[in-house]
Amino acid sequence: MVQRLAPLADRRVLGVLTTTVVAFTGIYVPYTYLSAVYEPATDGQGGRLAGLLLVFGVAGTVGNLAAGHFTDRRSPRRVVIAGTLLLAAVLLLVPALRGSYATALPAVAACGVFSFTVTAPQQHLIMGYAPACTQPMVASLNQSALYLAVSLSGAAGGIALDAAGAALLPPLAAALAVAAAGLTWWYGRADAPAGPRPVR
Repeated sequence: MVQRLAPLADRRVLGVLTTTVVAFTGIYVPYTYLSAVYEPATDGQGGRLAGLLLVFGVAGTVGNLAAGHFTDRRSPRRVVIAGTLLLAAVLLLVPALRGSYATALPAVAACGVFSFTVTAPQQHLIMGYAPACTQPMVASLNQSALYLAVSLSGAAGGIALDAAGAALLPPLAAALAVAAAGLTWWYGRADAPAGPRPVR
């Protein structure tokens, strides 16, 4: 058991796991309470809500594929930072876009795309930090962190919903997405090349 959890001694692995929890808590807060967030647009109609869920799912697939493409060609850390910051920007616009179905659809689509730009690069990062013998374990730990985030999103979203209503959920999620971008930058500093010292 101790050997299996040995990767947790690596600060970089802990950083990826922490970022996964924060990022996906932010992603799943508005998704878990999608019916409440977009109730003004759906007017309680199940068909309209199903349409939003379908759009989110298809857009998420597009985002996941795009993230894999860019992760292979650029720094996975940059993909996470760009994806979470773009997601935060969209989420901050959601309160203004949730009032009609015509504006809710593109808002949900954008959220779906940027939400799932995080999965592939996070998995890429954590696998790269682990020796080959522990890669299956760190991959499992990353998935466990994601499932923990799903649970936390339900609790955090429920508290915010009771306290201030559905309009608070997108800004709360945006704050978590920005925090995930900050954590990705912070934990990635150790991997950055030092570079030449300035001449004085």
